[in-house]
Amino acid sequence: MSKKYNLNDFIPILHEWIESFRINQQPGNFSVVRGKPKPSLYGPCDMVFNLKITDQFERYMENHSYEDKEGWIRRIQSYQRPQSGWFKEGLFNYGFHFKEHSSAFAVAALDLLGAKPLYPFKVAEKLNTQQKVERWLKRKPEWGLLYWSGSHRGGGIGAIFATLGPDYYPHENFFKWYFEWLDKKADPEVGFWRMGWIHRFQKDRLTKHELGGAAHYYWIYEYFDHPFPYPER
Repeated sequence: MSKKYNLNDFIPILHEWIESFRINQQPGNFSVVRGKPKPSLYGPCDMVFNLKITDQFERYMENHSYEDKEGWIRRIQSYQRPQSGWFKEGLFNYGFHFKEHSSAFAVAALDLLGAKPLYPFKVAEKLNTQQKVERWLKRKPEWGLLYWSGSHRGGGIGAIFATLGPDYYPHENFFKWYFEWLDKKADPEVGFWRMGWIHRFQKDRLTKHELGGAAHYYWIYEYFDHPFPYPER
């Protein structure tokens, strides 16, 4: 049975809380850390999620004359690199997040605003055959010591194309190949994935990193209602 949480105590202070991250009165210009007037892609995206989840976005716009939705869309879109399609803040993203993470974040926020990225993701060209998908999943996400943060790449790429929709898939069978590889590689003893270099030395390794890493793939499983591998484990 699903649980519902009462946010009534939070709603009255939500707008004030959001304003504490504002840098100036330009639309959608927020920091990701209060008290640090440095623009961040994660700033406006965070605010989109907070306002949309609480059904406060339109009211917030109405109460702030200098805000407009199109301005927020342009703000988020401004972080996209035309050459690659990735959304990035600069040389390093906030928290050293991978470009797949920041891009998935941006695509989700734009979707909630009824918008799309301005440019295609060139990585799609590396994911348009089953062999390419399997090679990318094996080599690009980190499966070892940094498995948790590395899963932002594998889960992020899934989130990007899931959010964009079938017209943007690298291939119509992209998610079929994606899930087939992940299903096959899951460890039947625990349900999580234990195939990185660290697991060759510690075969029984099972830490918060295996759990945290798996979660970023489970979100994609959940979105498509694809059965989790070995859920009872």
